[in-house]
Amino acid sequence: MAAPPRRLPPLHVYYLNTEANGTRDRSFLAALRAANVSASVTRVQAFPLFHGGSSSSSKGRRPLRRLDATARQVLLEHPYCRSRLASRLQRSVSATCTPDWPSCCLKPWWTLTQSEQRELSAFHGGDFLRNATRCEHSNPYDGSYGGRGERACATVPGLTLGFLKTLRLAAKQVKPHELALVLEDDALPQQRWRQRLERFLRARPPATWDVAKLHGRGTSSGKLGHCGGLGYGNAALMMSGATLATVAQVIEGRLVGNHDLLLCFAARTGKLRMAASEAACFLPAGQGDPAHAPSQQEDLASG
Repeated sequence: MAAPPRRLPPLHVYYLNTEANGTRDRSFLAALRAANVSASVTRVQAFPLFHGGSSSSSKGRRPLRRLDATARQVLLEHPYCRSRLASRLQRSVSATCTPDWPSCCLKPWWTLTQSEQRELSAFHGGDFLRNATRCEHSNPYDGSYGGRGERACATVPGLTLGFLKTLRLAAKQVKPHELALVLEDDALPQQRWRQRLERFLRARPPATWDVAKLHGRGTSSGKLGHCGGLGYGNAALMMSGATLATVAQVIEGRLVGNHDLLLCFAARTGKLRMAASEAACFLPAGQGDPAHAPSQQEDLASG
């Protein structure tokens, strides 16, 4: 007789969502309930980095943006950001980096090519707004490369700060031997997700990694060196209560940009232990097996 499946450690689910009780929220929660994922499910309000856009005037293009209140709060609790703001204020060079717009805390070239990075290196920490049209978002699940535009400027750093906010919340609630699963609000449980997760945990116990990707390896391009061979994507990230602080420290020690790149860079440089399930346990709705869609930033240091 086959041995019974190994029981999962207590699992706490967190997900970022923009509209409580909206259609997307209800559909996602219904899918989690139907798959009996966890009795502990916590919604975290998603937010952009800023609101508003920009306009042209007789004096040229002028930003008309307002930092989101929650983004501001998370940034001002960000150790690296606090240090940079304090340094700017002490040197009286805070005109473009203030608590109301902490541009020196944002990675100004997180979506740029290597040549553009070199051009911008002269003013490292310069005003993020100058590079707004270079913002990029890639979908690592359907093989599409990054679309550029102001929406990505607001949403991608906002997702990074939202992820950090979620880690801080989970660190207060999840015990060291328990697991925290952070899902995008369209990352649905796949068939046999529990068996796939149990198989992964048997092969890679939580003590052997700091963060695990549960959307499956992104291998369609054959370039397994990306992200240490694990592929990009943050649809389903799992941590133990013992490693939540470690993952948060990786993000808190760098300029804010794309947390997918930050985590992958930390893994490639030995500062973070990362693992990935071979089969997808959770995957964005409408996607098949995840395809690898690297950003133009894949070879840039995220520091």
